[in-house]
Amino acid sequence: SIASGPEQWATRARVQRTHRVFDAVDGDPDAAKAALRALDTLTDETAPTEGVRAVLREMRGDPVRCGVVIDEVLDVDLEHGDVEAARALVERLVAVAVRPVEKACAHWFAALVEERAGSALAADAHLHLASLENPEWGPLVDRAGWYASDRGDAAAAVRWWRQLEAPDHHELATVARYAQRSGPKVGRNDPCWCGSGRKFKSCHQGRSDQPALPDRVEWLWAKAAGYLLRRGGEAGDDLYELTMARALDPDDTDSAADAMSDPIEFDTALVEYGWFERFVQDRGPLLPDDEALLAASWALIDRTVYEIDDTGPDGLVVRDLRTGDRLTVATPGGSRLPVGSRVCARAVPDGRGHQFVGAQFPVAPGREQQVLDLCDEADAEGLCDYVAALHAPPRITTREHEDIVECTATMTVPDPADARRVLDTLYEPDDNGWVELHEIEPGERIVRATLRLAGSQISVTTNAAERMDRVRTTLTAHLPGLVVVEATRTPLPPGAMPPGLPMASPQPIPVEARDEIVAMLEARWLDDSVPALGGITPRQAAADPPRRDDVLRLLATFPTPDPTSPFMTMDPRRLRTALGL
Repeated sequence: SIASGPEQWATRARVQRTHRVFDAVDGDPDAAKAALRALDTLTDETAPTEGVRAVLREMRGDPVRCGVVIDEVLDVDLEHGDVEAARALVERLVAVAVRPVEKACAHWFAALVEERAGSALAADAHLHLASLENPEWGPLVDRAGWYASDRGDAAAAVRWWRQLEAPDHHELATVARYAQRSGPKVGRNDPCWCGSGRKFKSCHQGRSDQPALPDRVEWLWAKAAGYLLRRGGEAGDDLYELTMARALDPDDTDSAADAMSDPIEFDTALVEYGWFERFVQDRGPLLPDDEALLAASWALIDRTVYEIDDTGPDGLVVRDLRTGDRLTVATPGGSRLPVGSRVCARAVPDGRGHQFVGAQFPVAPGREQQVLDLCDEADAEGLCDYVAALHAPPRITTREHEDIVECTATMTVPDPADARRVLDTLYEPDDNGWVELHEIEPGERIVRATLRLAGSQISVTTNAAERMDRVRTTLTAHLPGLVVVEATRTPLPPGAMPPGLPMASPQPIPVEARDEIVAMLEARWLDDSVPALGGITPRQAAADPPRRDDVLRLLATFPTPDPTSPFMTMDPRRLRTALGL
């Protein structure tokens, strides 16, 4: 039979639920069984009333079980499930709850259902009722602070969040700055603090004493980030995905934790994944009216790359490299962006002018089009990958652009005399054995591998896996019976210098020799492909008027040579002269 009966569908749904619950509790069988029993009781309309009350009390004291049950009832994302069924369930819970802890948990549960269904005001009402019953419950305290913050009541939000053992310190610090407004009292006939241009008596007198709208830009963005963190469901999945893209090592918990401190994954989830529009839709009824209107205008602003054209008392004068438009961006906390630098950001309206909001990151000369393409394609993961690369340690490679990997191999041969003849034929002798030399440029050869023969054993050392593979393939072809008895490959740790490639010479180098080496490096750089110039050579960029400024900006980052330093560096003045700049 192709069709399945209701019993088969119910069995399949239960098996899927069991798997999800086990995953949610990291495979703990006792926790999974407890959560499944709670779900069975809550979703069974015929369950005894006392049994339902017992589950509410247990959930109140068991955050893990509470979270698992809520996620299941919310059906990962309620818009894909049955809203009315979820509402009917929580109505039963509210109706049977008697004790304060039971009522608090039932109303808390109802608040989350209404919240996920997009009814923030109904959720707020349930949270208020829950707080009257059990105002010290941690999850409830955090939620109550969040709703107070979104409503614009910073003082109440701070009071709630300071009760938590481990509040979000960044969020708390942001909102605490708005808890008490500073400055002289506004007179009835003075301009209103909100920036409307009307007199105070005709605008905000008798209403909540809020800071001016431009001064609340940071708070509004923090509200959007808080929505993303607390909403759950698909929003949580998207945030996790982008955090892994931003992390330098997704498998390392410390690296993932560091990534969470970068605003790029929050900003790209909100902008590129569209969660900011959902924030405006879901939380708009709670926001102060002026903030709701301002947030709606932000949803129309795309991410782009700006060049800093000038600085002044009103902020930064920036040019959008996509459109060529110029605008002034206020910098309330001051700006350290130098003229000529380029930054990827969003300049949004603030009720008076414009401000940067959310993530900002520098764009190197030559990378502007790459970043603009990521912005145009709304490539959230690509933007996070790009920012991750900015924080990665420098990648050190061989002259042939191979990753540095210290490789050793020990091989045995049946006939040492035959092995010596082969090594003499294939490689060049040095003091202790043989080396593989490769001409990388006319007149310049590099060592790819060193080989030693001791009795019937050949030992090989290289600093790249590709080089070791070539040597092993070559020797195996020319020495029948060769056997590899030991082999090691050790990647270079991030940021480390490879053995044999010191940062500075251990012995002083004569001035003449230093000058000759630096001149060789400079001559090579002029005709090398440079990633910061989009992959073209400095000579090509200097000959192209639109790219000439990119070369100058790049050279401006080069340090001035210090003749007393053991480090050999190229001279940007000589390079400019060589390029006709």
